[in-house]
Amino acid sequence: MIKIFYNSQMSCKYCALAVSFMERYKFEYKTIDISLPENQKEYNMAEKVLIEQHEASDVLPYVIIDDTYGFAGFPEVETEYQILEYIQRVKK
Repeated sequence: MIKIFYNSQMSCKYCALAVSFMERYKFEYKTIDISLPENQKEYNMAEKVLIEQHEASDVLPYVIIDDTYGFAGFPEVETEYQILEYIQRVKK
């Protein structure tokens, strides 16, 4: 399962790009609003995944794949093929 972490209290163009990408490529995903206190535990897990992979954790969205791999931010449509390749590689 792919998790997209976002903050509903902020406008996030890249969060919308991430959701659009998941829908177009028919990935199973869920969105998690980090501004809600009940999501703090999952948010902490996501930060830990990013830190373990030496990824920046100061850019939203966080995209976490199977609670194991992840990255922060999301590219423009022109370069999203890199994300598709990455997801296909780590989900094997």
